[in-house]
Amino acid sequence: MLLAFSAVAHASDDGYLQICIAAAADFTPIYPTVNVPGSFREVSAVFALPGGESHNVSGTWYAVDVGNAAPANYRIDASSLDNTSKGRLFVTLPRDFPVGKYRLDVEVDGKPWKSAAFNHGQRIQRRLTKRQPGYRGARRQRRARAACAEGGTARGHASDRARADVDL
Repeated sequence: MLLAFSAVAHASDDGYLQICIAAAADFTPIYPTVNVPGSFREVSAVFALPGGESHNVSGTWYAVDVGNAAPANYRIDASSLDNTSKGRLFVTLPRDFPVGKYRLDVEVDGKPWKSAAFNHGQRIQRRLTKRQPGYRGARRQRRARAACAEGGTARGHASDRARADVDL
């Protein structure tokens, strides 16, 4: 699903298009980036047209290279805004974005204006180490879960059975 918001406002003389995590109320980028974390299901882009003049703006999102998830340069979605000089375009997927390279192409009055490329990264998975709270050791966790599944306790200790019932 692609949605767009706009507001008529004065922009800088050269204009800009920036991929970001979110947009402020005045359509300035919040956390501008070219590497979007894998856990984000929404990607935003803010723009300001040169000279602050209002035009018809359209944006098309592409999956440039996402491996086997989609063919190269696959069109994800598109949207347009009428009579605007500043605004926000964003795309939202109901599932995680495939890891890979993406691009937003923006046209002003039907003519190519700017493109913005970005990467969508892998989901960050937290791994517990021996020094972090909650770490019990993988071998001990497997033994405790196996024993509880059989109705017994790991190593015969009731405390291990209670700890194994907690999903880490």
